[in-house]
Amino acid sequence: MGLEALKAIHNDMSRTASYRPVLILAAAASLVVLILLVHVFVSHYRRQRRVEGRWRELSEFMTGCRLSAAERELLVEMARREFPDDPLWVTRELPNFERAVQRHFKPLQSAEQQGRATREAAAARSLRGKLAFAERPGLALCSTRELAAGQEMSLSRSATAEAGSFCAGRLAEQREDVLLLTGLTAPDALRGATAAHVTFTTAGRLFKFQTDLIDVDPVAATCRLAHCLDVRLEDARRFLRVKVERQVTFRAVWEAEDVARQATLRDLSAGGAALVSRPFYEEGERLLLHLKPADYLDDAEDGAEPRMIPGVAIKAERLPEGRCLYRVEFRDVAPADTRFLFQVVQKLDRGRGEPRGA
Repeated sequence: MGLEALKAIHNDMSRTASYRPVLILAAAASLVVLILLVHVFVSHYRRQRRVEGRWRELSEFMTGCRLSAAERELLVEMARREFPDDPLWVTRELPNFERAVQRHFKPLQSAEQQGRATREAAAARSLRGKLAFAERPGLALCSTRELAAGQEMSLSRSATAEAGSFCAGRLAEQREDVLLLTGLTAPDALRGATAAHVTFTTAGRLFKFQTDLIDVDPVAATCRLAHCLDVRLEDARRFLRVKVERQVTFRAVWEAEDVARQATLRDLSAGGAALVSRPFYEEGERLLLHLKPADYLDDAEDGAEPRMIPGVAIKAERLPEGRCLYRVEFRDVAPADTRFLFQVVQKLDRGRGEPRGA
């Protein structure tokens, strides 16, 4: 190999060495682009999976709320328009739902869309009533159209009815336009009223709604109520609580019926009570509180049997002198006993003297 050939090889190698930084930068840039592409793909895949999961949650939610086909279609359409990445957003808060409804019906104001607007307005009203129970999983109660025949209810002329002005009845049948209640205990309490405040208990929880009172038949002891799409779950923490300071008896559910533990009833509400007694039971114990109607209500018969109010000791706090403070939350209370508790609490709150026999 001659000298000229060696010089040519040397020059070629020098030129290649000068391009090396460029090649390294190009390779690095290609690697960065590849990493970004992989990141975008993975992020898109994860987002798609997350969105699919949330739509499945919405489907399960609609099944749990027992939505009709029209209600399902309306809710899915609003969710897809308002927040497709998080469809449950429409159901989380009432303002979200109301805003979605307004935006949905805004394009339907023309005469051509009047028929569709009327149909979907009915679905929206029913859907609003059903979504009021989204805060309590597992409770599939919706509007009054979902109530079963035989449901016991308590009616009054106003939300703050006087003791003794309640009227109890039982749902006889579901009709398309009205609720028919039979077996009214005091139909005269509703005479002349145009609206009724209704409370009822199901699944161990108390619900309330207000609706139009169509008519009352005192002879047949029946009445007809308009359907309501705004049935609300009553929060036990919002119940009025009054101080009592009266001797009562109670026992555990599993104990014999003749067992009567002595206790001091410190306070009482329609949702619970506070008892001071000896430390018989632990937290979580299911208890029965005995309340005599004649001791609290003036119109109660002296020989009336005590009310057995079921509850759970959610707190058992030890006190001095070997005593214990039980915080009892009433659960699975019968409708008649719920009415009784409301009457007792309202009477004591109005300050009309001490309980009888005090």
